[in-house]
Amino acid sequence: MKKIIIFIFLYSVIILSSCIEKCVNPDFYSPSETSLLYFKVFDEGNSWTYINQDGTKTDSLFLKYERPYRNDGMILNTTVCLAFYERVTILHSLYLSRQQYIQCFFSTFSDSGIGKTSFTFRDGNPRGLFANFIFVNQTDTFEANILIIDSIDLPNGNRYYNVINHNNLWIAPNVGLIKFISYNERDTFYLNTFYPK
Repeated sequence: MKKIIIFIFLYSVIILSSCIEKCVNPDFYSPSETSLLYFKVFDEGNSWTYINQDGTKTDSLFLKYERPYRNDGMILNTTVCLAFYERVTILHSLYLSRQQYIQCFFSTFSDSGIGKTSFTFRDGNPRGLFANFIFVNQTDTFEANILIIDSIDLPNGNRYYNVINHNNLWIAPNVGLIKFISYNERDTFYLNTFYPK
């Protein structure tokens, strides 16, 4: 009787293990190098100061919270055998959002087998700030709703090149947010100083 029970147990384990498909080599979409130029700067230790168009208001932007990295940002979904990169931060600002903070989601995903990188600014208010920058990894380009500006001069005397613009946010590579329109649309803020870590 014991031999029959042991045999049934071993047989069940073998059958069950063969039915479970292993996720050994998941599809992984890592962030593209070009997208990292624009968005990797939104990191702990970096901060920015801004001044409005007539010099009467100042603002700053700094990291308030970052979801801890797991496996350097790689997340594995064994249900669909897909791996992706994800990073979530909260940035503090007085005038960018009515809530005085914005959530930033930096992630990769597949769109019909095409790897893409997304960077989303969101303030939690349904009518508030929302900007989604999507970068197509294979073609090394941004999607059509992103305006790319060759160069832009700011009141601080600096010129920035290859600036991207979407929904009242202007972002420069290796610098980050260089210009934005306040949540109440009364002021335009320009980067005064970028403090890299």
